[in-house]
Amino acid sequence: SREGERKVSDMEKKNPLVYLFGRNWHYAEGHRHKIFLYWSLFVLAASVNLFMLPIIGAKITQIVATQGVNAESLKTLAVFCSLFILRSILFWGLHMPARVLEQINAFHVKINYRKFLVKGILTMPLEWHTEHHSGDTIDKVEKGASGLHSFSENSYESIYCLVQLLVSYGMLIYFSKIIGIVALPMLLFSVWVTMRFDRVLMPRYEELNRADNVVSESTADAFTNISSVIILRVEKYVFDAIAHKLEKPLELYRESIKLDEFKWLLTSLLCNTMYAVCLFVFLWQ
Repeated sequence: SREGERKVSDMEKKNPLVYLFGRNWHYAEGHRHKIFLYWSLFVLAASVNLFMLPIIGAKITQIVATQGVNAESLKTLAVFCSLFILRSILFWGLHMPARVLEQINAFHVKINYRKFLVKGILTMPLEWHTEHHSGDTIDKVEKGASGLHSFSENSYESIYCLVQLLVSYGMLIYFSKIIGIVALPMLLFSVWVTMRFDRVLMPRYEELNRADNVVSESTADAFTNISSVIILRVEKYVFDAIAHKLEKPLELYRESIKLDEFKWLLTSLLCNTMYAVCLFVFLWQ
């Protein structure tokens, strides 16, 4: 329904990540218990990396600084160096099965979403099909299913980023509450800047998708009526028309890329500013 589409659009504009996780959960019907399982495994895998790497590195540095490198300290250093191998085994022992479960779930999500879309299209009245080009409809179905599938099979990236953020900030608070308090507003401001840029970029991406839909319409028309195209000898005309539509959104695409890269440049500057300020506060203390 139009109301349902409007609600989805509003939710997506507010927080696309929450929306995509919600769609992943919704279309994983029958396999939702596995989502909790592989999410938990990802959290544990990320924690192994976050805690073990700095602890092992710090311990090795401490031994070298206090005892030096000699026959006696080498035995201890060998033990700690072997922990890197143990960390890798632990990480992949958690990460690999989680990835297998995640990608199987993504396959089911894609199937269920395609079923939902195809069933919805087949039950639409004839007037709707008359008003909507089949090439445009096919392109939207393919883009929607492929996009949701791509997110669902790579959701671990978002989970790892979130775990890293929370654990890092928790450790920062643990070692210095003042630095944690100083870092929080700068961190929130960085997130706000990124979201503001995304609100500007999303309508541009929607326009680029519509341009792709138009190309799909023209391509479908050409292939559907290929006999007429060949008989009338208008192959070059049809090809030129499609090529023009393909190249038309180039300027919008170029400007969107520039804006997106500027977003990450600004985000990087804000994060490095936060690092510099936190380091200065630490030294000042």
